[in-house]
Amino acid sequence: MCSRRVRALLGARHSNVRALRGTRRNKWLVAALVACGLASACSQYNTNLTVQTSSSSVSFLSPSTAPAGGSGFTITVNGAGFVTGAIIIWNVGASQTQLNTTLVSSVELTAPVPASLVTTPGTVQVAVQIPGSATSATSNIYNTTTTEISNVVFFTVSPPPGPAPTVTSLSASTTSQASTPYCSATGITLTVNGTNFVNSSTVNGVAVGASTVFWNGAARPTTFVNATQLTAQITASDTAFSGTATVSVSNPAASASPGTSNSLPFTMTTPAPLAAPGVPTLSQTSAAVGSPALTLILAGNNILPCSVAQWVSVSNATTPLATTYIPGTAGGAASLSVTLPSSDFVAAGTAQVEVVNPAPGGGASGGSAFTISPPAIASVTASSTASCTLTGLTLTVNGTNFVNGSVVNWNGSPRVTTFGSATQLTAQLTSADTAFQGTLPVTVTTGPVLSNSFNFTVTAPTALPVPAISAILPANATAGTSAITLSVTGGNFLPCSVVQWNGVNLPTTFDSTTQQLTAPVPATDILAVGTAQITVFNPTAGGGGGASAASAFPIVAPTITSLSASSTSTNSAPSCGLSGLTLTVNGSNYVNGLAVNWNGSPRPTTFVNATQLIATLSPADTAFQGTAGVTVSSSTTTSNTSTFTMAAPSSLPVPSIASLTPSHVVAGNPGFLLGINGSSWAPCTVLQWNGSGRTTLFVGTTGGAAAISAADIALSVTVQVTGVSPSPGGGASNAIAFPIFAPPGSGTGTASAAGDLATPTQSADSRYSVFVLASTDGVTEVPGSIENIFVRDTCTGVSSGCSPSTTLESIGFNTNPADGNSISPSISADGRYVTFISSATNLVASDTNAAADVFVRDTCAGVASGCLPSTQRVSVATNGTQANAASTSATINGSGRYITFRSAATNLDPASSATTGLFLRDTCAGVTSGCTPSTQQLQ
Repeated sequence: MCSRRVRALLGARHSNVRALRGTRRNKWLVAALVACGLASACSQYNTNLTVQTSSSSVSFLSPSTAPAGGSGFTITVNGAGFVTGAIIIWNVGASQTQLNTTLVSSVELTAPVPASLVTTPGTVQVAVQIPGSATSATSNIYNTTTTEISNVVFFTVSPPPGPAPTVTSLSASTTSQASTPYCSATGITLTVNGTNFVNSSTVNGVAVGASTVFWNGAARPTTFVNATQLTAQITASDTAFSGTATVSVSNPAASASPGTSNSLPFTMTTPAPLAAPGVPTLSQTSAAVGSPALTLILAGNNILPCSVAQWVSVSNATTPLATTYIPGTAGGAASLSVTLPSSDFVAAGTAQVEVVNPAPGGGASGGSAFTISPPAIASVTASSTASCTLTGLTLTVNGTNFVNGSVVNWNGSPRVTTFGSATQLTAQLTSADTAFQGTLPVTVTTGPVLSNSFNFTVTAPTALPVPAISAILPANATAGTSAITLSVTGGNFLPCSVVQWNGVNLPTTFDSTTQQLTAPVPATDILAVGTAQITVFNPTAGGGGGASAASAFPIVAPTITSLSASSTSTNSAPSCGLSGLTLTVNGSNYVNGLAVNWNGSPRPTTFVNATQLIATLSPADTAFQGTAGVTVSSSTTTSNTSTFTMAAPSSLPVPSIASLTPSHVVAGNPGFLLGINGSSWAPCTVLQWNGSGRTTLFVGTTGGAAAISAADIALSVTVQVTGVSPSPGGGASNAIAFPIFAPPGSGTGTASAAGDLATPTQSADSRYSVFVLASTDGVTEVPGSIENIFVRDTCTGVSSGCSPSTTLESIGFNTNPADGNSISPSISADGRYVTFISSATNLVASDTNAAADVFVRDTCAGVASGCLPSTQRVSVATNGTQANAASTSATINGSGRYITFRSAATNLDPASSATTGLFLRDTCAGVTSGCTPSTQQLQ
């Protein structure tokens, strides 16, 4: 029981432990023990307790003040020595409150302070309690722990703020009303009536300002009269123009009634008619072109707060100026301060400055002249006038109207310029500027404005030495290549030294740092193999000078010393490789732009360095066994020839053919490129046409293409196509039959309705022609690519308004390129309709029969309007059923309505017979009504 009382007393006094020191602390402890009565019941408790000095401290609070009656908030305590379990104590003492504390770090705690703790103005003591960190000094089993408490920091609960100020009425000293005539020269004293105005005061030792009157949002000098009245000084500029201003009052945040009042309007009314201003007197009447912005003071009669100055430029354009009214002092006249921007000084000439007073009355004054002067040169001096110096010279230009930014020009070209003053500039001329004697003009520009021209004479130098050449780079040039630049080193080189090529001066540049000369040599000077003579010449004016001894400059041909292949590192390689090879050419006199030639034909060449080139050879280049001649050439000369051997390859496979594209043609058609699809093809594999070789393009191991001439397909026969690879290994592939169909002639009976069934490739008037090309543009053939149908409008017979053009007709219904070959075209007499055979599956929708079909294209040729080019499939049954086998040999009649074709399909005319044969398709082209497209078998 006694121990609890002691601990209670300890707890009650512990918050003041820092206030207890020395004797007072001991007396308190004795009093606590006496309260216990020193009864024997207390003897079992340890009484040897020590009051600990806290290891925690509080530095500051945030916030440190809050208004009484305000809402709750979160307080942050900053200090040191905070640990888990630390508690912020609010109002340390008998009625203290432990706040719900969060440990942020060892130097920061936070806790919510409820609104109930800040209801009364006053000062609150805040501290931090650190529990369980001090123990008694004995070893008794009833040892007791204490808690620590930090220093105290004060928190201020301030009185609640009073109401914000209000404005109830305004009056001017001139009118006793909330209005005054505008453009008064004296301004006004404004009386503001209202409530809750405050005077200057001090709160907690800090000065707090008084109420302030705001005019259109800007503070004005304010005098506190009492809590219901203020006066403010409103300048003449504030009331210079007609309109309404807003007036409000603001009290400081720390005052008893903080905040901003409502706003009331104050009106500037129309004055009596204003006087017209007189012609102004200017504080400055001129400036140089390119001057920066400047401030000008205007004095004169009838200058008012509403007066505005304006600028009438050299080009007679009028613009207002930024104008400030300056009241007169001690009864003196008022004036205006205006800012002239730098943009007013870009052109030379005379401008005008005017003053304008507004209505009523008012008007514009006459203009005062303001001169913008161009730069002018009075004299030019230099550190030296002798030509051909190594250092150049410093040019001093004297004159007037110079500004920072003015530039000295030497013979029309700007030079690095230093601004000294409005009357002096200096410019640095390089040694190249003064390399030669003569008289050159000096000018100064400021922006676009040019000064007068002043002639400066560069005089003859003293006697110059004779130059001497020690080295020339490059040491030679390869004949027939591009221009080169010579770099010449030696002695006695000067800015006026000139490199000569066979006695002819070259454009020469002197490097003042290395004292080297550089000179470009045009390609025309190095076309042929030979030797040029290089000299350097110094002028002889002033005595001395002259030409150096000549140095020989060889113009040489490239040479080859050795060849090597990337695959063998020797000058030979197996022939018939699938990837060609990279050829390294070693030699001399190589430059960028030379070409490596393979058997006389240039190949893609890469320049490595002066002794090595690399050329890329295609599989076709190395398809044969034997030797090839390799040379290196420029536009005018060729090297020696070096031999490269294509040796026998390892055993080649036997090629095979799976299919040909196209699979057939009509006799009499033009020549074409035959596509080969197979396997085991090599670059040296040759397509044979009935046992006779044809020029063959290798695309890959799956085949290639071969050129078939018109003579090869002149007759209606079946040709055997094979592919043959040479030994070792190799041999002939399987044979593929290639039919050449005869053009169908005129029929009888029902077939006669088709008219002429020949296979024309030109319209009747020869304007339109149709052709096949492995191309997408109808011009550039891409061997091995898909073959397409094109129509050429030659404009034959058209007098004007026609430009020849080529149009792709075998095009997918979704405008994508055809995905298969199209061949054997035929065109109608008027050139509008074109029929052809195609293995493409995307020319029309729902083409899923995986067979070659016949198509007709309406090109809309000759139709003025209302026609959209379209494609339809011809090799279908009357009911639209697609053919169940391939169709070939299509021809179109003159009108374009009837098309005949052959087909292996058995389902095109079920009413006739389920056999292959010749069919007629009526497309109904040209028939406006009563016609249904149909297909019938002719034989």
